[in-house]
Amino acid sequence: MRFYQLDNDTKKYIKRLNYNGIKTPTDIYSVDQFIRGLKDLGIYGNMIEAWFLRKNHNAGSGNIVYSFRDSFNNGTINNISTASWNDRGLVCTANATTSLSNYINGNLRANILPTASMFSVFMSTPAGMENFTGGYPYVFSLSINQYNSGSGGSSLSNTTFGSNGTNWGASLGNNNNAGSIQGNTLFKIIKGSLTSSTVLAESRNSSSTLTSASTANTIGLLRYDRFIFGGRWNNTIESSNGSFGVGFHGTQIFNCFFDINVNFASFESLFKSTIGKGIALP
Repeated sequence: MRFYQLDNDTKKYIKRLNYNGIKTPTDIYSVDQFIRGLKDLGIYGNMIEAWFLRKNHNAGSGNIVYSFRDSFNNGTINNISTASWNDRGLVCTANATTSLSNYINGNLRANILPTASMFSVFMSTPAGMENFTGGYPYVFSLSINQYNSGSGGSSLSNTTFGSNGTNWGASLGNNNNAGSIQGNTLFKIIKGSLTSSTVLAESRNSSSTLTSASTANTIGLLRYDRFIFGGRWNNTIESSNGSFGVGFHGTQIFNCFFDINVNFASFESLFKSTIGKGIALP
C-alpha cells in the first residue's frame, strides 16, 4: 500500500508526526487498517481520541506520546529516563517505593459526557505491581483536577481493585466502582463505560471468558479536561508506588475513548486483527 492509498485520517496523523520531526511509523498500515475498521463499524466519528503506544505505531522514542486525532491531546512521559519504547508498547518501570512511576499525562478539550466508553490495552509486569503496599493502580483516567465526585470531579478510570494488579474494573468519581474482574496477569484489554444509569467494566477473566461487572451510576456525567495513563489527578498528580499509590507498572499498549458505549467484542476483534498483531492477548 502506498501513501496515497491510506485513509485520509491516517494521512493527517502521519503529517502531524512528520511536522514534529518524527518519521512515518514502520507499521502505519496496521494503524490504517484499525482506523478503516472503526469506520466500517460506524464508530470512528464517536472516537474522541486514541493513543498508539507501540514503538512501530508512534514516535518510538523521546518523551512525547502523539495522539491520533488532535495535537492538543499529545501526552508527556514523566521521567523518560526510566521508561522505554519497544515493539509491544511503552514500558513504565517500577521505581523506588516513594517516587512517581512513569505516568503519561496531557490536556483534552474540556467536555461533559452522559455516555462514554474507554479502552485500555496493556501488559502488567509478571510480578504484578512491584513496590506497592496498598492502593489502586490506575491505567487510564479521564478527569478534571479532582477524581472524587465529592470534591467536584467525576473522573472515569480503568483501574485495579487492590495492589496486585490482577483484579480489574472501572471507577466513576471514585464512588461508583464496578469490578473486580480477575484477569490474566499479563496482557489485558479493559473497557470502562458509563450510561445515565450504569457504570460497567468488561474484560477477559483468567479463563479468557468475557466477563462484566456493573454498578448503578449515582454521580451522573463524566467531566474532563485532561487524561493520565498510570495515575490520577487529586489536586495534583498521584502516581506513587507506596501506600495508596496509584501508579501503573507495566507496558502501555493502546488507549482510546468514545462518546458512545462501544461493543467490547467488536472492538477486541478489530484490535487483535490490526494494531494488536504479535501480542498474545487472551
